[in-house]
Amino acid sequence: LAAPRARADLVASSDLEGQKLRFALNAPELVGRAGEPRLQTSLLAHGTLSQSTRSRRTVLDAVGAFGALDFVSGSTHVIARRMPLRTRLTSYPGRALEGVLQGDLDKLVVTAGGVRVAFDPHWEARFAPTRANRAASAVHLLLTTEAILARDAAEPDDCPWFQTARSRLEADTEVDGGTKERHLAAHFSNARLRWGDVTTVASIGVDSRIAGDPNDERSTAEGIVTLDSARISQGQSSSKGWSIEVPKLDLRYQLEKVRDEGNAKLSVSAPGSQGRIGATRFATDLTSSMLLDALDFQKRTATGSAVLRLTDAALFTTLDPVHDWWATVKLDGLRAELGETLGFHAGFAARARDASPAFSVLAADGTLPHWVSSIFPVREPELKGSVARVCRLTDFRLEHLSAGPTVSVGTFQSFPDGFRGAVLIQLAAFTPFSAGLSFTAQQTDVSPLVGEAWLGRWNQYFSRKLGAAHEASCPKAAEGCAN
Repeated sequence: LAAPRARADLVASSDLEGQKLRFALNAPELVGRAGEPRLQTSLLAHGTLSQSTRSRRTVLDAVGAFGALDFVSGSTHVIARRMPLRTRLTSYPGRALEGVLQGDLDKLVVTAGGVRVAFDPHWEARFAPTRANRAASAVHLLLTTEAILARDAAEPDDCPWFQTARSRLEADTEVDGGTKERHLAAHFSNARLRWGDVTTVASIGVDSRIAGDPNDERSTAEGIVTLDSARISQGQSSSKGWSIEVPKLDLRYQLEKVRDEGNAKLSVSAPGSQGRIGATRFATDLTSSMLLDALDFQKRTATGSAVLRLTDAALFTTLDPVHDWWATVKLDGLRAELGETLGFHAGFAARARDASPAFSVLAADGTLPHWVSSIFPVREPELKGSVARVCRLTDFRLEHLSAGPTVSVGTFQSFPDGFRGAVLIQLAAFTPFSAGLSFTAQQTDVSPLVGEAWLGRWNQYFSRKLGAAHEASCPKAAEGCAN
């Protein structure tokens, strides 16, 4: 630690009550190094350090400010215009530290891991002994700020992928015998998160309990994340992409990390959800549970299984609206990878009340004859197949759908500007009696009395589209900002 041209004025005094040291510090240049990490700033402070003869209590009471702060450690860079400090700390022999340390960071900018975060936080740390052990330390940290702006470090300032209007974070830590237990609570008002072309707007609350450190051999966390007045959307226009609005979404989680691997349990509840797929609006109560039995934090991959349930669902089309619909979807062999976008592959098995939503959507533009749904009644269908997401293309392969006298196979693909698909519906007892449905967001075509050769030609087309998505690099969002 180097402080050229530093000045310290000290006045010491003592009496029967104890000793007192008044100090004033002025370090116009303060440089610290610890191997590679480097800190450069300045310091101006004054205060009193006193010790009681009778109680052996030591008290530090001081105010001060660090000047322009510049810290570098590897790829991490922290700068701030100024950091005022205020402190009153008390210590007794054999007891943990007590008191408060508080301050502000003016124009704080943190760049780490390719991410740039800018905000102006006020922070406060309170220290106290734990109730169970007076020698053990408990720390309460409070951080508040009017706004947080996070973006890719290489992108311009108008490309944030996370921003909030107001934020508050509280953390409690207890250290006893080397074991660390933490409680974290946070609230982000009017938060906006963008991931590729998917945007989430909500007020976000977090309540979590953490045991151990991320660098420990083993650490665990459990808690709940709440999104109030949430809106999640993909696509920029009202007729393309999709969106969902949720009055309140609860995500509960349990996470265990062992070295660079781990496992997790997740559950989601989103009653009263409303949204649209393309121009078609829907409403439903949604619940989901997920078991991730293998997490690789280095490769950013996960494997596991999931269950999704839709109840009290409705579909609002101009023709044949649907009400009181339900469905259950089970995903197995799930493998997900977090890259520029979220990619995944899984097998699925599903049951539903009927196929009325599909017939309603396909008939909404008037091109699907009413006789299709009446000739092929689909009650409590059972579906099996696979689903894959590559870049911004989601590919559904329907390998088997059975309901009453009919069986069906087909493919459905969804992408930001719309969807496309082809389904072959046959009578199980007499497969030549069939109908082929090929559709896009703009039109639907019905091909009576077609067979597997018809569907095979469509599947070749869909496979080429999926292969092209695998080979191509993911495009950036439409406004030209990074993910």
